[in-house]
Amino acid sequence: MFAALCSPLKRMGLHVALTRFRNGAAAPIEPEALARVTEAARAVAAEDPAGVSVTASDNGGIRLTLGDADGNLGTAGGDFRLTELTVTALELIFRLAQVADLTIVHTPGGEGERAGEADNWILTSDAQRAHLPAAGPGAAETVVCESVAELCALLRGGVGEWKKFREMIASGEF
Repeated sequence: MFAALCSPLKRMGLHVALTRFRNGAAAPIEPEALARVTEAARAVAAEDPAGVSVTASDNGGIRLTLGDADGNLGTAGGDFRLTELTVTALELIFRLAQVADLTIVHTPGGEGERAGEADNWILTSDAQRAHLPAAGPGAAETVVCESVAELCALLRGGVGEWKKFREMIASGEF
């Protein structure tokens, strides 16, 4: 069922950023965490060498290529612009966020019924909430995704679909 839920989705302008928050403000990614991120990215690339490529960037971070899209991740955070949502891309983004305690900031596209929707702050652990700013864009749309499948449900369908997916898991239907 997960494969069907996360079947490749073509959509223009999916923007995802990775940001580290500490004491209510954006904070640099520490070199040790960046090393863990690089290792995790290379592990995903080893699982799907045709779908992911990892190279060093000029700023001491990494450059990631995901099919026809790419992203960068350095001490200031990461930025990914995807034109196709795939399981590999979701796995990569989720694992990078998880290993370096980063918040996934998703800005929904400007098309269709989700146009103008607020940013989603996506956490991989409830403990991350303590480090988020008290107020600001996206604060009301903060969710915890504990798996790649949950991240897929959120990015494909918004917070409402994510809530339905969580309810399905809790009821044992998944």
